[in-house]
Amino acid sequence: MSAAGAGTGARGVPRPAVSRAVAVLVLIGAAIFVIARTTGSGWLMVLLSGLVGVLAVSVVLPPLALRRARLEVRAPRDATAGRSLSVTVSVPVRVRNLRARLVEPEGSWFACDGPAEGETIAVPARRSVLREVAVDVTSAWPLGLVRWRRRVHIPLTRPVEVGPAPIDTEMTPPGARGSGADEQSAPGWRDGDVVRGAREYVPGDPVKLVHWPATARTGTLMVKELDAPHRPGVVLVVDLRGGGAAAETAAGRAAGIANAALAAGAPVTMCTAERGGPVGGRVDSPVEVSRRLARAVGGPPAEVAVAAGSAVVRVDACAV
Repeated sequence: MSAAGAGTGARGVPRPAVSRAVAVLVLIGAAIFVIARTTGSGWLMVLLSGLVGVLAVSVVLPPLALRRARLEVRAPRDATAGRSLSVTVSVPVRVRNLRARLVEPEGSWFACDGPAEGETIAVPARRSVLREVAVDVTSAWPLGLVRWRRRVHIPLTRPVEVGPAPIDTEMTPPGARGSGADEQSAPGWRDGDVVRGAREYVPGDPVKLVHWPATARTGTLMVKELDAPHRPGVVLVVDLRGGGAAAETAAGRAAGIANAALAAGAPVTMCTAERGGPVGGRVDSPVEVSRRLARAVGGPPAEVAVAAGSAVVRVDACAV
């Protein structure tokens, strides 16, 4: 699973950054000009002309190098706020002496000599759905006196869903087994569960959930979606209205509660609000929990029917 984009998105206006060496050369050039005008020395004017040529080359050529720069970005579909994310950056065209840095999500500077491909580390600052990445590209070619910078926004063909960092929370769901539970207490593969469909495999799904007929038919690894109507579970209602740090803390708590309930063997139904409206549905793995919370926004969460014996847990940003 990856997201990819080419550096053909919105491009910012190149901006120069003048080094101290340029300031010194300008002062020297001004002094030479004054002396040449006073003394009438021809060789000083020749020297001044060469100095002006050096400055002109330093100012004009770096923006031309930036115009040729093309970047492609690939990143995993899933990420966690505040944790490292490995991003692959490709430079498909021949360029030299460029440097680049991911700005959103934040990364470190790396050399861009193409054609080439390499990995860099970025850290998403907050929970979100990344539909584009911002990259700063700089060039001081060929003399290193004036460095120009251009910010490029690269759209992703598949969004990167940045979930919250789970906050560890103790959770004893109704009907969960004690410490002696065997592997069949895991949600979704107890004997007697009803198969309600199939979906793509996500990391963390038990091997016994693999749906071989659907896998053979689609050519993609598929797993069973199961209903456990007689098993009490947890209905997690996540209300992120209010926003800010409180909403991020609430999302982290919700992730911790959901993961703890899943680990204890209870089915979890999560109720949130997304940009398209309220969303309610079962989540079967920590990856699904992270994706749902990455998409969650402030708004009235969905309302769902609660099965007998199930526990309803509310996580409200306004109460954090």
